[in-house]
Amino acid sequence: MSIEYVQLQLASPSEIKRWSQRILPTGEVVGEISKADTINYRTFKPERGGLFCERIFGSTSNGECSCGKTKRRKLIVPVNFNRLTLQKRNAELEATQAIIEVCPSCGVEPTNSKVRRYRMGCISLKKPVAHMWYFRNSPNVLAALLNMRSQEIDETIHFQTYTPSKYGTQNYCLHGGVQWYVNHWEPMHPYFAGDIDVSMDKAASWNSKSTFMPSQIKTIENCGGEALQELLTRLDLVFLQRMLSRKLKNTIEKKKLAAKSLRKRHKRRKTAKLLGRTDQKNYGITIKVREYSRRLEFIRSLARKGLRPEWMILSIFPVLPPDLRPMIQMSSGRFATSDLNDLYRRLIYRKIRFEKFLTLFDEEFLPDLLIRHDLCLLQEAADSIIDNGRLDKPAQRPNRKPFKSLTSIIEGKHGRFRQNLLGKRVDYSGRSVIVVGPKLRLHQCGLPREMALELFQPFVIRALLEESGVKNIRAAKNLLQRRSQMVWDILDTVVLGHPVLLNRAPTLHRLGIQAFEPILLSGRAIQLHPLVCPAFNADFDGDQMAVHVPLGLEAQAEARLLMLATHNWLSPATGEPSILPSQDMILGFYYLTTLKPTVSLKRPVEQPMAVRCRNLIQSNSIFNNFESVLHAYETSKVDLHEIIWLRWSSYIQTTNSEPLQITVNKTGHVTTVYDSFVMQSGATNGPDNSMLSVQMKSRDTSSISKVYNRLTSLNAAAFYILTTPGRVLFNNLIYENLFL
Repeated sequence: MSIEYVQLQLASPSEIKRWSQRILPTGEVVGEISKADTINYRTFKPERGGLFCERIFGSTSNGECSCGKTKRRKLIVPVNFNRLTLQKRNAELEATQAIIEVCPSCGVEPTNSKVRRYRMGCISLKKPVAHMWYFRNSPNVLAALLNMRSQEIDETIHFQTYTPSKYGTQNYCLHGGVQWYVNHWEPMHPYFAGDIDVSMDKAASWNSKSTFMPSQIKTIENCGGEALQELLTRLDLVFLQRMLSRKLKNTIEKKKLAAKSLRKRHKRRKTAKLLGRTDQKNYGITIKVREYSRRLEFIRSLARKGLRPEWMILSIFPVLPPDLRPMIQMSSGRFATSDLNDLYRRLIYRKIRFEKFLTLFDEEFLPDLLIRHDLCLLQEAADSIIDNGRLDKPAQRPNRKPFKSLTSIIEGKHGRFRQNLLGKRVDYSGRSVIVVGPKLRLHQCGLPREMALELFQPFVIRALLEESGVKNIRAAKNLLQRRSQMVWDILDTVVLGHPVLLNRAPTLHRLGIQAFEPILLSGRAIQLHPLVCPAFNADFDGDQMAVHVPLGLEAQAEARLLMLATHNWLSPATGEPSILPSQDMILGFYYLTTLKPTVSLKRPVEQPMAVRCRNLIQSNSIFNNFESVLHAYETSKVDLHEIIWLRWSSYIQTTNSEPLQITVNKTGHVTTVYDSFVMQSGATNGPDNSMLSVQMKSRDTSSISKVYNRLTSLNAAAFYILTTPGRVLFNNLIYENLFL
């Protein structure tokens, strides 16, 4: 049997009876629980008619009754094997017909004990109770269907107010005890004009707090779940659906016309400026429109599924099978039981108390206040079974811990529906804490050797059988347990080039699971590059990630081509980059590349241009390549932020094209000084017996241009840029990691 889906919806009283009640072979109907007892303290067997009754839920022993005198017999049908094929012969051999009997001593039907997992029981109530899911949740379904406030619904159910038969009237429901007062007490006659055996509607304004309530007038019929059941029974869903659809349409059209005229006014424009985007969207939608739409939605849902609203009021309370709320005997001799058993017992006790209370008094002289109190307790007992956590004062154990109700059993991550959907154990997968791996590349992750050996165990065993001369799988597993060096060498070969999938829960988008190339490491933590953490929404404060190994060649190809971390730099939802440097990285880059990491509060003094040029040129820190700069920094010859000159043979882009100084020596070598670099040109045909020094002055502009244009046309030119060892180190790191 395959289950496609599970649906929660209303059940009719006849459906609940079909679940819980059944007819024995003797013709007796069983299923109703009449006692709050569980098991006998002497025999440790279920009490008859209690919450674990074997007549209702089935026998606890396979094929035996409760007393053991009657056992289930099987009648084997004789088979003629000569006329049957092999397939039909096997089918006939398995076909047996059980003789169903009922034990005459204990009245228990000898069945399989597995039936106690799905046979339900029921508790019949004298007065109906409301289902808590439909008046304590948001939105309030009963309030929407009856067009009442949530507070009025709650007060009516818990006997704090009553409902009139018509809105705007007072309704007095009389019982027999009032007849004596009416017949023997003349002043009471004006209040009961007309037939006194039925309810009377007296025109008055509806105000439950200031309503005049004459003494000894019974209001039980107008309170509790019975009053709401009567109102829900009167609802015509088809008529209400047509009426609400028409009202909703007319209200929206009127609102559109009013809004269209208001848009032309200056006040409307000013209001739109003051409102936010959400307020502008909801502006003009009245409370009446929202009430109509919510009520219409509930009515359409009920009509579409063929449900009746009065089924929200329970007159037959279903009881779960006993194996779903077990009572287990511990080694100490004490019993551990489910919380539901205690909650069911409270409901049965209060039901028995109410029924006994009705038998103690005549119908004409029932104390109204005590009846209301008992019915309120009955409603609270039903509420605690359905959802104990929503009550103002939940039912508690002796240690003041609330009982676990039906709602708390099925809701949440650890509930009945989701407990098997989360935290599943998957083959070829593992989990560990993540730590930062700054030396890793973006497409790499650090994988512990112990974890990798367990994940890739079948691959290692196959390699041992093929290459190392191991004869069978048992011998290969013995080698794995000894952790020999040959095993680690084969593991390095197997893992090389085999991608793994890393996943961090919750996987809210596609980038929550990505592929990486594993790098085997010692330790027990998974190392991850810090730049890929934003895609996983991960940090290194104790987060855990799961590792999955793709087995097939197609899965490995898909992981390498589509899911590799270097192929998922952009978010598929927004198109924005998912790999971004964090604030500490940006601060580190700034400190690494700055000239002066400390800020001076003194105002800088403007130096003459000649002094500026001399200070720039007369620097002893001159290097011809990157390697010499890094070597000088590692040997502490230069500081991280010290100004140096570095020979540069690539393209130079600068914002200031005006040189500070141009110097030509007697051999024709030209030195041009800029703010951030120095250019040296080769020999020319110029003067060879003197040193021509030209400074940046207004009268020398023409000569500077002539010399500069003549020297820059030559090919032999060398550039020295002004930089720091920190910038050289940063440039070298970029080239090593990105431009490979």
